[in-house]
Amino acid sequence: MLWLDEMGVRSDAATGRSWAPVGQTPVVKRTGKRFRVNMISAISNQGLLRFRLFVGSFTGAVFIDFLGRLLRDCGGRKVHLIVDAHPVHRAKLVSAWVGRHGQRIELHFLPGYSPELNPVELLNHDVKANAAGRRRPRSAGELREELHGYLRRRQRQPAVLVRFFDHRPPGMPPPHESHHLLAAVITSPLTLGGDLGKRRSAQRLALDCYRDASESRVPCRSVLSSLTSPFAVR
Repeated sequence: MLWLDEMGVRSDAATGRSWAPVGQTPVVKRTGKRFRVNMISAISNQGLLRFRLFVGSFTGAVFIDFLGRLLRDCGGRKVHLIVDAHPVHRAKLVSAWVGRHGQRIELHFLPGYSPELNPVELLNHDVKANAAGRRRPRSAGELREELHGYLRRRQRQPAVLVRFFDHRPPGMPPPHESHHLLAAVITSPLTLGGDLGKRRSAQRLALDCYRDASESRVPCRSVLSSLTSPFAVR
């Protein structure tokens, strides 16, 4: 199971830190050119990271290419991918491709307007602050190289990626009662087996309860755990 998100990194983004003598405004020299590199990434709560950097628009073809790479990397295991409600994720082209590969991949959609539920947002912040903000690239190629090197380094640091799942924003339930239980419910044999309609209903209910718990309206552990009972998927 992986969480996925996309972001763009601009050459004129105000990220990173600088310094200056007391009483003087810090000045950072940069090129006057404007360029952008986009990133699509997916992480698991075991510390796995997969990513792709690209220039240009995020389209269904780009997304499908990334999904195909995920399937090859996962070596035959079924991929459960948690995504937001971006229009590309719901595009007809993508839905048709996922339908043809339904035995190997399944998309699960987070509630709308809830970036706090996606731990990949923390990876995005990490990359913008520590990769894009360290230097001032003079071209899209330099920016891409900087991002690529940083993400490769993060791939060799699974413990750092795992800690993204342990982050607890204000109002969120304890991490072991949110991301980890959501993963357990969606991949449970009781929700993966049986009637397809009932299975998806249980999974949608799990996502709804996940959102409710994040707003402190419902005890996450008791509600999500109840979804794994036989009565929840009848």
